[in-house]
Order: sequence, then structure tokens, then C-alpha cells
Amino acid sequence: MIDPGLIVLLLVVLIPLAAWLAARWPAQHTAAAERWLDGAAAPVVLGLISGLTLWWTWGSLHPVEVIHDETAYLLQAAMLAHGRMAGPPRPLPEFFEQFQVFASPVLAAKYPPGFALALLPGIWLGLPGLMPVMMIGLSGGLIFALARRLAGSGVALLAWLCWLLAPGSIPFRHLIMSETLTTTLWLGGWWALLEWRQQGSARWLVIAAGLGAWCLLTRPLTGLAYVVPLGIAAITIAARRGWMHQLPAAMAVGAGVLSILLWQNRVVTGSWGQTAWTHYTAVYAPSDHFGFGVDSTPPQRSLPPDFQDYVWYYGEFHKGFEPANLPAIFVERSTQVLQAAWGPAVPIAAVLAGLGLAASGPPLLLATGTALLLLLVHLGFAHPAEWSIYYEETLPILAILTALGTARVIGLIGARVRREAPQPGADQRTVPALLLLSAVLVLYAPSHLTAARLNDRLLSEYHRQFRRRVVELPGRTIVFVRYAKNHIFHRSLISNPADLADARSWIVYDRGVDNARLERIAPDRVSYLYIERGDSLRLLTPGDTLTTR
Repeated sequence: MIDPGLIVLLLVVLIPLAAWLAARWPAQHTAAAERWLDGAAAPVVLGLISGLTLWWTWGSLHPVEVIHDETAYLLQAAMLAHGRMAGPPRPLPEFFEQFQVFASPVLAAKYPPGFALALLPGIWLGLPGLMPVMMIGLSGGLIFALARRLAGSGVALLAWLCWLLAPGSIPFRHLIMSETLTTTLWLGGWWALLEWRQQGSARWLVIAAGLGAWCLLTRPLTGLAYVVPLGIAAITIAARRGWMHQLPAAMAVGAGVLSILLWQNRVVTGSWGQTAWTHYTAVYAPSDHFGFGVDSTPPQRSLPPDFQDYVWYYGEFHKGFEPANLPAIFVERSTQVLQAAWGPAVPIAAVLAGLGLAASGPPLLLATGTALLLLLVHLGFAHPAEWSIYYEETLPILAILTALGTARVIGLIGARVRREAPQPGADQRTVPALLLLSAVLVLYAPSHLTAARLNDRLLSEYHRQFRRRVVELPGRTIVFVRYAKNHIFHRSLISNPADLADARSWIVYDRGVDNARLERIAPDRVSYLYIERGDSLRLLTPGDTLTTR
């Protein structure tokens, strides 16, 4: 690992060096690159590169789910692909309990449906990784397009690279998680708002409202942090320009998108007003609640041992989650977000981003305020500080501010070299220096992408090997899973197919002698036992005597 002090030193040297070289660089040497960056193709190409990096990390459009959240999202999408928000309950649901999923009285994920709906085209095509790849591609193209619109093409290129190569993207961006979508929705909504402000066409306001509502439909807290500043900005613009008559249509579209949540509430919980995720908390994990203090209420269902570990973990974590500790929690989480964005370069990058913020106009100030609000609204939710994935949407903003601050420093240094007054706003003479810095950053890309691919392989190997062995089993099977005592509950192997009858394999909990009850309702299936301790998979015969652990 490169020493953090060396990283800072390199930046302190490289930025002035790039500014000095660019001040003496003949303009014609970078003219072609600048013309391309200013053209229509640049956002498309950079977006394609962004998406392809995720595809390359996975090595396939059939990625292996690593954590139970991903498995739940894919199950939800598979059911929606058949027009169902929920499926029939599992027979003997105690065998089929799956994290973040109801096994009874209906089969349904606890999550709001926004992300699963976005996954549908890939599910229909049999390519579950397609839509996350497209979301990353759209985000990359939008980051460049937004930054170019606000601060010029040189800043945009550097911002795109800072986001693409953010150190915090290694553990999280390759997961099939809803933050991938909400990042795209944030950027798309801001682009639509800018178009509306410039053109006055109600179409763009409707798009912004629809994307904001979809964000609420995907991650409610993240959506709340996004739509409040977005809505205030829209109302302010409409009032100043006499466009208030355009607001009702936009609000109607937003309400229409959010009505999908009422459908989910009714189907999953039986009540229009109760959400699936609050109901799941009450039934399965009262300790994993929004708010402060420990909730010692026992779950309503009898849970397997790994579920019990989950309940205990959040109960322990909530012990220190009190209002008095919020300032320290906020600082800890904010520091982790900055580490995710900049890694060892935090000291110098923070200064650059501060300079970028000082040079920002209203659009970037709105985005920065939204990022801050995202951190604030999550202060009611207990989670480890290292789970910076909850703030993935802030990384594009930090990348743009960093690039803008870098351009500001380069402009000041270049003006001194040329012995002239600094130019206000975006100075096109900084572009060569920004291109030089971008070229240096590109040299870091292979090691970053290799680390991301290796990280994906290491995390997914446990599931990859298990699933390969299950697929190789002949005929229709039941695989009973017996976890080791030190099993990590985040890495669950239990997964429900959307259509139980047609599924080739059922992967369920081992319940010892009780397994016979499940075998009796599926006499056409051959039973196997997977024992995590020792990593063995063996055929079960009628004479076997089983204990659970």
C-alpha cells in the first residue's frame, strides 16, 4: 500500500507542475482533445467505459450475489417480472426463511420496489447484471455531462475519473444494491432540473419529479434527502419565472410513481398504510429499527440461528446509538465518506473540494446541500460507519468539487506564471493542465480495476463454489444447509426461487430429523446435506439419522 503521506506529496507536486507545464504548453497540442471533450460523443463514450468497468469486474452479466440484500432484490425482481409483488407462502416456511424476505403469509421482499422494477429488463432477458451495468454507465455519462455544463470539459474529465476510481467504490460498487440506481436518479433529476430552468419546458420538470419519486420508491431516506432540496429549488424557480402552473402535472406524476408503494403495502402487509420494511422489522428483527436505544422486543417468528445472530448484532449495535452521541457519529460517518471518495488523498483533496465549493454556483450548492442532508437524515438509522455505501450518491458531488477546486488552483498558478490577473469562472487555459492530471490518474486505473475484480472474486468465491456444486447435482433436489457455529450471517446461502414448483433445486435450512417433513411434500426430489464445516455435500439416504448441529 502506498504511504498516505506520499500520496499527498505527489499531489502537492503534481498540481503545480501540471499548471506550470500547461502555462507554457502550445494550445494547438491539446486542441483536438478539447474539441472531442466538448462534443456530443464524450458523455456517451465515458458512460460506456464506466459501465464496462463493472462488467469487467464481474466478468459476466450473471454476477454472483454476495450478501443477502442482493438475493432479496433479485427475488423481488423475479416476482415482478411475472407481474407479482408477492408470491404464495412457502410450505413449511421455517425451512425457507431468507434474510430481508417474508416466507409467510406471502413470499415477498421487505424492500420498496423501485430497484427491483429497474432490474426488470435484465431479468426478462436472463441477464441480471445488465441493468446495474447500465446504471453505472448512465451515472458516469451524467457526471461528465453535468460537470462539463457547470465548469467546462477539463473539470468534467477529471471529475469523472475521480468518481470512477474512488477507493470506496472497490468494496461496494460491484454489489447489486439500490444505491447504484439512486445515484443515477440523483444525477438524472439534476440534469432535468437544469434543462427545465434553461428551457422552461414542463416536460423536464415532470421528468425531474418522476425521478425524485422513483428515488423515494427505492430508498425512502435517500429519496427524502433528495426531493426536499429538489422541490424547494423547483418551487423557487417556478415562482420567480411565473411557471407555477407547471407544478401540478409534475406533482401528479410523482404521486403516480409513489402509488406503487401503496400496492406493495396492501399485497405484502395487508394494509395500505403499513410498509413492508416496518412490518419485517416487527416480525423478524425488532432490534434493527429506525431510532435510538435498544428494542428488546422478541421477534414474532421462531428464527434460525443465523437470524438470531442478526437480531443480536443490531441489538448490540444500538446500545451506543443515542442522541448524545450523534455529533461523534456524524463526524465518524462523514470521515468515512471522505475516505471512500479520496482514500489517502483526503488532506489535500478536502482543501481542493473546499476551494471548489467556494467557486460553486447555485446548482453545485444545491447538490452539496443534498449530500449533507443525506448524512443528516441517516442520523436516525444505526449502522457501522464503514458502511459508506449508504452515501454512495455523495461521491459524484465530491468528485466534481475536487476537480473544480483543482482547476481553481491551476488557474491561480497559471496566472502567476503568465504574469496576468486570474480569470473569473472557468478558465479554458486550465484545460491542458487538467488533461495532464487526468492522464496521470488514468495510470492508476489498471491497479484500481484489478483490485475491484480481485475483491469481487474473493467475496463471491464462497457462494460461487457452493452454487457450482448444486448445479452439478443430477435431477430435482433439496439441499439442506447446515451452517458452522462461526457462520457469518451476512453470507447466507438460503435463497428462494420465485416459482418453487419449477425450481430445479430448493436450498433450505437443515433442521435435522425434521427434514423428513419437507421431504414428504416433495417426494420427487432427491435430498442432499451441505455441511459448511468441512465444506461437504452428500446424498441423504432414508436411513440417515440427523442432528441440526
